[in-house]
Amino acid sequence: MNKVHIDDLAKEIHLTAKASGFWDEERNMGEMLMLIVSELAEALEEHRDNKSLFYRNYLGKPEGIIIELADAAIRILDTVYSEWDTVRHGLIRTHVKSEMKSQLSLGVKQNKYTVGDNFAENLLRATAFVLRGEQNVMWLVAALVYLDRLAISLQADLWDAVDLKMEFNKTRPYKHGKAY
Repeated sequence: MNKVHIDDLAKEIHLTAKASGFWDEERNMGEMLMLIVSELAEALEEHRDNKSLFYRNYLGKPEGIIIELADAAIRILDTVYSEWDTVRHGLIRTHVKSEMKSQLSLGVKQNKYTVGDNFAENLLRATAFVLRGEQNVMWLVAALVYLDRLAISLQADLWDAVDLKMEFNKTRPYKHGKAY
């Protein structure tokens, strides 16, 4: 996460989502959170099907476990950016750094936030963070940091996958051919 300026990335993600039609109508938090959860569920399905961390389908679309985690990260950053209306540059980065410290210290002291060996349990923990986002967007930052740590435990780079998926998303049709 050090090589990317998270605020710039969140802004790019949000502007791309707007250009793709995803913000033509006002969106509600329940919809946003469930779309994040659906990406986590897709990561579980990739894992259950014993798929690779990364591959391309027959159309060249990036797929795989890390890509689904990247899709969740993209949706998280889009949601956080829209909720915070980040005009103050550095706001997301400040909260991410704080959350990284918090998760690492809690992981050592209380065995919370620790990435474990069971992939489904890790996704469940990330999902719990996401669903708490309805009360406070800071929980989405916690989910984002957790997904980064999960990717590292898989020996993958979440941010490379986000970049790859963002480049692909820019080539897709209006709302990616979906209703919302």
